[in-house]
Amino acid sequence: MAASFIRFNWSVIDDFSSKIESGMRKHPLRRSSEALTLNSTCDIKSQPSPGWPYEPVMIAVIDLFISLVLYFICEILKTRGSFMHPISNVEFMLMQMIAECRQASGYDIKKLVDQRGYREWANIGTTSIYVGLRKLSDKGWIASEESDEKSGKGPMPTRFALTEAGMVKLKDEILDSLSSARERDNRFDLGLAALPLIGKDMAIAALRKRSDFLQEVSEGIKQKFESQGGIRLPLNVRALFLHPISLMESEQAFVASLINELSKETREDDHIH
Repeated sequence: MAASFIRFNWSVIDDFSSKIESGMRKHPLRRSSEALTLNSTCDIKSQPSPGWPYEPVMIAVIDLFISLVLYFICEILKTRGSFMHPISNVEFMLMQMIAECRQASGYDIKKLVDQRGYREWANIGTTSIYVGLRKLSDKGWIASEESDEKSGKGPMPTRFALTEAGMVKLKDEILDSLSSARERDNRFDLGLAALPLIGKDMAIAALRKRSDFLQEVSEGIKQKFESQGGIRLPLNVRALFLHPISLMESEQAFVASLINELSKETREDDHIH
């Protein structure tokens, strides 16, 4: 996110400078010889006050401050995703597991995290599980439900289920993660884990969209590589271009194999029915 702040629109600064220059022309600083006149008897007679000369400067400063605040807010929202309810990887994973289990407690989810190795790559700990459940509940995507099951001597566990809005949000996130996550984004892995929660036709369409997306990004990097000098660039600079290109080509091959397998399963399902 910090990197996006660097790409600031410098026209705001230019506009700020022009406002100051224009304001100072309208309200020039008065020298003492201009603010005061001497009469014939050497008495000093004050002239009418020209007004505070820095007022237009303050207006320009306020305009710049508002522009900066709005710009940073827009950049933050773009990096966080949804305007009203951004969803983190932890929340995404929690929604998947609750949907899979239909009902799940924090303890149930913790066991699944350990069994499937999510903790190794998704940076998910016990605390983040319970914090994530609270956030999802606050957003109205999950709701607590009573459960008759109990293990041990502790209190009855609180179990959660997806709300209707939560299921809609989950499906949207699955399709988005499958179709537009970058080649090194573990959001795509979370999307793969949720394949059973969407139809195969929807999954195939999302994966085809992802393949097109990766191809477009790869072509852009290749064009940038050639415009910067291509093979004439030093090895360390070439590697910065060639590494993501190589990863995306491998990712495209993997996506193509997934599409083929899903298409084959779809044909088999149609034949059975």
